[in-house]
Amino acid sequence: MTNVPVTRVESVRERVPEYDSARIVSIACVVLIHVIAQYVTPDVRNVGVNRLIMFISRELRFAVPMFAMLTGALIWTRSPGQSREWAAFFSRRFMVVLVPYLVWSAIFVSVGVYLGVKPLGSLTRVVQDLLLGTTWYHLYFVPIIAGIYLFAPLAQAVYRRSAVGLVVVACLVGMVTPTVLARVELHPETAFKLVSLVTSYLPYAAFGAWYASLRQDGSRVVVRVWPMLLAAGFGFRAWVILGDLSRIPVYLSALANLMGYLLPSLGVLGLAVVVSERWPKLGSRVAPWAPCVFGVYLAHPLVLLVIERTMRAVGASPTASISLMAAVWLVTTVGCFVAVRLVSKVGWLWWLHGVPRRSASISDQMARHLS
Repeated sequence: MTNVPVTRVESVRERVPEYDSARIVSIACVVLIHVIAQYVTPDVRNVGVNRLIMFISRELRFAVPMFAMLTGALIWTRSPGQSREWAAFFSRRFMVVLVPYLVWSAIFVSVGVYLGVKPLGSLTRVVQDLLLGTTWYHLYFVPIIAGIYLFAPLAQAVYRRSAVGLVVVACLVGMVTPTVLARVELHPETAFKLVSLVTSYLPYAAFGAWYASLRQDGSRVVVRVWPMLLAAGFGFRAWVILGDLSRIPVYLSALANLMGYLLPSLGVLGLAVVVSERWPKLGSRVAPWAPCVFGVYLAHPLVLLVIERTMRAVGASPTASISLMAAVWLVTTVGCFVAVRLVSKVGWLWWLHGVPRRSASISDQMARHLS
């Protein structure tokens, strides 16, 4: 019998309701961002509406760093007993994350070659694309998450001493490392790009661990001020989008950018807590869908591409309109969630859907909080 991950979904009682809700909100925002990018083009007849739609799209981009926050909240806060099994943990993560990533990278490379939108390059170029996640426009974030995993043992050691200290260290590393690497003239370009990308997201993972520490201590501060967090965060994002940050010191513009991503993420988590407490049954309904988020992330651009090509084939003009984009977003998001959940029930397709599974192995037991 082959050692293929089994197909039993994790139990609801092991899950954190606000994390599940935040992940679903994040992926819904990501899909909407990609829908807008696909359908909104410069149009002198409707430039005002297009600008507004693009502004909304840029405001929603906190959703990507929020994935890093949730990763830090779940992984960087491990107990000492769990951290002794890092080898098993990384083995499990490879099966759940990197194998589907490689499969979907191959799918998108094939699609790009078939459609002629991205010709197959040299072997070196293919390897670079896999390392940087540039085989398709959305895959760049998977190597970043893998990098956050690799920092987990060190981050967890710092976290055990001080969650605030972890935030300080991660912010320093995240802000200084990309700047230093950018000034190095002779270097392995691909490796340095990957390190720069990963380290730039470490502050968000650290803030996620900090939020988890507040949650463990029973603090309600984020829950009480979630409306202010959302308002302040979107305000910072508006400043970054509309303002001229070249007029202020670099460190202040970097801080504004950080706050524009961080505060809305914390606000969403606070709101999710309020909702889960007011409607406790909602958490049990959301939980079975949350493990499907990674599969939705991997697959949704292919669905968007199929919809666009189908519209062109039948003679429909895929022009930007709010109703069209809303329909495409809804069909893509719901359709992908349903498809991933159905496919995840087929055991031998474990390499495709990216839904974490449980087995009797230690590595599976350690990964139960990561779905």
